[in-house]
Amino acid sequence: MTPVDFLYTELNAIAREFPQVHIKYDYNELIRTHIVVLLPLEEYRDNKALDDRWIPVSFRFQEIFPNQDIAFVSSDSTLDMDIPTMEWNKPVGALDVWNNIIYDSVTDQVLDYYFSTEISIDTVLIGPPIANMLSFPTLDLSQTHNTDSDYQAAA
Repeated sequence: MTPVDFLYTELNAIAREFPQVHIKYDYNELIRTHIVVLLPLEEYRDNKALDDRWIPVSFRFQEIFPNQDIAFVSSDSTLDMDIPTMEWNKPVGALDVWNNIIYDSVTDQVLDYYFSTEISIDTVLIGPPIANMLSFPTLDLSQTHNTDSDYQAAA
């Protein structure tokens, strides 16, 4: 089991137990630390049941992965993150946008796309930016096409 696998399992369980707590995770390469942000600040400061749940996870993490560091923080910390690797219980209506600059070789233009990352409450956001998944064009072969020119235009 990797540290990320361990944290995914534990944070997923915490998110289900505390649906009012917004949880964000990322690994900070610069300080070599796994960072877990618990929001809002009032839950982090005042929710004893939440403390009783995340503090043992922190200790177990350090026992299992002694060469790894972890920090559980809230919005008053300087360790906050822009785009988390994983996220749970994101507030409904919170809107983040990924800005992706894409070069279109067909029109010889730079295109600026905005992809919303708004997610519902029981959704976990994991993975690479959507631009990586959209980088390959698709072709509907159910219709009649001049395949050579279609692929040349898409390339």
